[in-house]
Amino acid sequence: MLKAYLLLFITCYCSFGLSAQSALPKSYADFKIIQNVDSLESDVYANKENALAYMYGLISLELSREVYKDKYGQDTGTFIKIAEEQNNELGKVIGLMKRGGLGNLYLADEYFTKTKDTLGVLSVCSQVLSLLNSDSELPILGLKKSFESWFQKAVDWGRVTSQAEARLVFYEIYIKNYSLRVNPNKEDFKEEFNMVEHALSIINKLPNKEYHKNSLYNALGLALDSKPPSEKSLKYSLLEYENGESLNYNTKITATYNLGCTYQQLKKYVAAEKYFLNTLSMLKKYQSNDIETGGMVLNALSEVQYAQQKFKIAYENKIIADSLNAIYQEKIKADDILGLETKYEVGKKEAQNEFLIQEKKSLEFRNFILITGMISLLMVLSLLYNTYNKLKQTNTALTQAKQEIEKHGRFRERLFSMVAHDLRSPVVTYTGITDMISYLIKNNRLEELKKVSLQLDTTSVSLTNLIDNLLLWAKGQKQVAATLQSSIDTKEVIQSILPIYAEIANWHNIHLDVSLQDNLKILATKDSLSLIVRNLLDNAIKNTNQGETIKVQAVIEQDFVNIIFINKPKMIDPQIIQKIQQLFSGTATDENSENDGLGLGIILINEFVKNSNGYIALLQDMDNNLVFKVNFPIHKPMSLA
Repeated sequence: MLKAYLLLFITCYCSFGLSAQSALPKSYADFKIIQNVDSLESDVYANKENALAYMYGLISLELSREVYKDKYGQDTGTFIKIAEEQNNELGKVIGLMKRGGLGNLYLADEYFTKTKDTLGVLSVCSQVLSLLNSDSELPILGLKKSFESWFQKAVDWGRVTSQAEARLVFYEIYIKNYSLRVNPNKEDFKEEFNMVEHALSIINKLPNKEYHKNSLYNALGLALDSKPPSEKSLKYSLLEYENGESLNYNTKITATYNLGCTYQQLKKYVAAEKYFLNTLSMLKKYQSNDIETGGMVLNALSEVQYAQQKFKIAYENKIIADSLNAIYQEKIKADDILGLETKYEVGKKEAQNEFLIQEKKSLEFRNFILITGMISLLMVLSLLYNTYNKLKQTNTALTQAKQEIEKHGRFRERLFSMVAHDLRSPVVTYTGITDMISYLIKNNRLEELKKVSLQLDTTSVSLTNLIDNLLLWAKGQKQVAATLQSSIDTKEVIQSILPIYAEIANWHNIHLDVSLQDNLKILATKDSLSLIVRNLLDNAIKNTNQGETIKVQAVIEQDFVNIIFINKPKMIDPQIIQKIQQLFSGTATDENSENDGLGLGIILINEFVKNSNGYIALLQDMDNNLVFKVNFPIHKPMSLA
């Protein structure tokens, strides 16, 4: 008699939701079932941003389809792939359970036992016991436990659990298997009836647990069918049939067939024939290719038709049933042959392994003889090697010391070169201005003195900026500068710097066109961003003619904060521009030559931008304007939810 088992556990549209709710399932007990599969499907497909939430949604969708829909399995491969990519253990284990087979279920049992997941353990036990009840299941070497050990494990976990759904699964396992396999001589079913009543009281208190009723009725019907037919067995077969109407087609077919079998046992052949015909109709409707089920139904139909003296049609159905059974037996034989081939391959590999083991022992003996003869030689070689190793270590230390001295020499030369390059111009300017001030004071030319004093302020700011650059650069070269990055507002930093440079630009008759958006948060240090902005502003003002405009912009583009400086330079040296572009892009091949002719400010800007995970580029637009573009990733503080 066909007694299909219903899936006893279903993942669902659970509390974590599908739109990034706060918690994802951590155990099998966290999953629920949802009956509105179409609504769930719509929600799942509309929320793919979070991989884990999407994976759990697909699991919920697939297993909800398996209970309430006629077709399922189209998204199983997708959620298994995501589970593998995310290395999510719970998702991978559910994938093993979906694949089925004793080997996969054994691995799932190991995981749930280790994590003390009671519902998961009982769910695996239910599937394994159903497989072990099937004569067609081929044993898997090293993985197949006895029926009794799996049943006892279910009892050990189920008796002590206080978890509601785990109790339901335990009742289903116990009722379905105890009287059939563990104690087939059992006469009193009082315990089983009590379990069903208690299970129904649990289901009435919990939402979305109605599907458990069908498994309970099916299990109790199986137990009662092992004894002489009675009205009680008919009662629960009818309940199984009525409850199965809202579930998937496998459940409907099983419940309809079981009801026909119960009527057949009670010798109510007209009713039995009706439900067997309904079963065949459903198999045809759902285009089922289950040869075994079709043969069993036709065989049972033939028997009840024969009992009603419908000999001709009973004979025809018997012929078809025998044909289907013959096909099914051929399939079993093919499976047996495949099993034998598998055993042959295993035996062949074992023989090869035994041969390799003997070969290994022989080689080990020969190696022992050779090793014994080489011990003295190895001792001598060891002494020579130690001497060589010490000499090598000494040479390595000398080489490292030489490289360090050369490194310090290059550092000193670069430092002197930078000082000479960056300080020469402002110092000479400063000296000239002081001489001019002395001259103007002696000649009482006060109006001109005011203008010169403004130029002195400009030179003072520039000189201070250069000295700051030198100090910061030297610290960076010596690796003594420690930075603590935090979330800073780009607009605030730029606005704090603008006043002094606006005054300098105004003195040179240069207009600053500033456009800054709000909420320009980046992860950096205030000092590093200030240095970048000061140097780019100072560079733009020094290289822009009077009457021109310098544009300063700070905007958000996609996930980046872009800081842009645009100016028309007094003159354009293609070689200098090329060197700056090579410096920014990291394509310069010579550490020394890449910095020749470049100011320390440009070098510092490049280093500080990279240290803040940013990117800087120098471009020329159609009007020959120089465009310095610095971008940083937007900093999004982590939510505490």
